[in-house]
Amino acid sequence: MKRLRLAALFMVVALAISACATGTKAPGTPGSENKPATAPAEAIKIGLAVTLTGSGALVGQTAANGARLAVAQINAAGGVNGRQLQLLEEDTGLDNTSAVNAVNRLISNGIVALVGPLVSTQGNAIGPIVVKEQIPTIIRGVTVDIKPYAPWVYRFASHGRLQSLAMVTRLVDDLGLKKIAIVYSNDEYGKANAAIAQGYLKDRGLQPVAVEAWGLLDKEFSAQLAKLRDADGVVQLGIGDGVALMMKQRTAMGIKAPWASTAIITNQATLNLFTDEDVNGAYVALEGTFASNESDLAKKMKQEFQAKFKETPDTNSAIYYDGVFILTEAIKKAGSTDKVAVRDALKNLKGLEGVNCVYNMDADGESCQMMGLYQFDKKTVKKIAVYDFGKK
Repeated sequence: MKRLRLAALFMVVALAISACATGTKAPGTPGSENKPATAPAEAIKIGLAVTLTGSGALVGQTAANGARLAVAQINAAGGVNGRQLQLLEEDTGLDNTSAVNAVNRLISNGIVALVGPLVSTQGNAIGPIVVKEQIPTIIRGVTVDIKPYAPWVYRFASHGRLQSLAMVTRLVDDLGLKKIAIVYSNDEYGKANAAIAQGYLKDRGLQPVAVEAWGLLDKEFSAQLAKLRDADGVVQLGIGDGVALMMKQRTAMGIKAPWASTAIITNQATLNLFTDEDVNGAYVALEGTFASNESDLAKKMKQEFQAKFKETPDTNSAIYYDGVFILTEAIKKAGSTDKVAVRDALKNLKGLEGVNCVYNMDADGESCQMMGLYQFDKKTVKKIAVYDFGKK
């Protein structure tokens, strides 16, 4: 299949409109009464609803920066279908009520489509709203069951089950470890993925030696870490500052077992919390292939992100960057901002090459089934494997 490239969107320039927008003739000039100035086309409003404050802000801000960069690049290249994009942003916090209020504000401001929350519980909270209002929506939340919200909600990141599967594949299948412990944040994301990881261990005839939870506001983890001393491998599944704080405290407690964690530890602000010893040797499962992507498209994104925001982009930056291009591609294919047409274009998205994945929408609304497994050498990640799990 011939792949579409995001860079091709930069070629969509409104030549017909620019040819017309040359102003009017002076009064009394022949023909002046029939050629009024062409008014600028109204911008296409895209909504962005992510966590911008609180304990999830480290992830949310870098994700938002990815979306902001994508909009800037698209507009600099002429926009889409002859119109500029306008990114309307709302903070979802970490609670569902804030997410619902944020999305309602965006809808009231006339968005055409929505790039939705990081947090899975918030994806469930806004699902009924975007279905009722018929807003084409893509979400990041990796554990949301999006089927009840079809055909208006789609996922633009790998499903959370694949993250757990990648960790188990590395620790058990590749390294041959048998005594696996699971630690998780006590929220929907952590609980759902911990259960998924236990299922993959059970498929391999294993039971975890420990399953321990932490609260999103916790700062001290000695009780949980003490239960991990008998493990020869640890799967950590969580969000918030606790992920990094636990890893730092594990170093202090001398826990040396191979450790596999989530994308938040690649966030630059999180990395700044670590010493080399805190993170050295740890594995991280990342949706897609951004961390090792050396394509011209990815290089351009990384360079411009660094220049614009003075920080290194991470996987969440890449996912939300791609998300804007996914919606833009759908609007371009629809040829208008008609919401049903945009929705149908999303449903049929195929072969869109982004910086993090090649997006092929399946019948369940899933667009990316690739996971990268990386290992830290001090604070630098190196690719170990890319797993293409397909529909597993």
